[in-house]
Amino acid sequence: MSKTFSFDVKLNNYKSPGLALSGGIDSALLLYYLINQDYKVKCYTLIDKNNDNNRQAATNVKDLIEKKTGKTVEHFEFIEYEKDHEHGKREKMTEIYTNLFNSKKIDCILTGATQYIKNIDDKWNQSDKLKSTDTIWMNDDTTYRPFLKYDKTWIKKGCDANELTNDLVKITVSCVSSKSPPCKNCLWCTEKYQVFGCY
Repeated sequence: MSKTFSFDVKLNNYKSPGLALSGGIDSALLLYYLINQDYKVKCYTLIDKNNDNNRQAATNVKDLIEKKTGKTVEHFEFIEYEKDHEHGKREKMTEIYTNLFNSKKIDCILTGATQYIKNIDDKWNQSDKLKSTDTIWMNDDTTYRPFLKYDKTWIKKGCDANELTNDLVKITVSCVSSKSPPCKNCLWCTEKYQVFGCY
């Protein structure tokens, strides 16, 4: 696998792209490719007030990528939110990114979203079937998901090619549990273990 990734040339049309840096391996690899190719992106890590297990992971990812590339992430920000009975994580994320767009802080948001691994476990029922119908660009081309046609096995190949794997598996968080992660049972834990051999 190539050590680089070819982004859609359309990305060059944006002056203030933002990156949803979750603290997981997918968005970490995405940040690496962006920074290594001199894209100026603003990193935003969304923190659930009742589950901040990704706060340290995102910080560690930023630090590692800066060390590996010798380049600086110019903007890195935590944004806290709180879910309620009417608004879950997805709704809150949409609200936050909409506010960033409306305030002119960003004009595009990138995410490290990937396809779920097929046949990972029958209990997930092939995970979210809607994901296979998603598009790389969405929401009037303000959301860009460059890794969407790939899955976690492709992510590992990219990490291996850039000698990131050993470091990233130690510092990233995939589990969404609010208790001491990893839970070792959720879809994200299952995927990480299947591909990387650890939680």
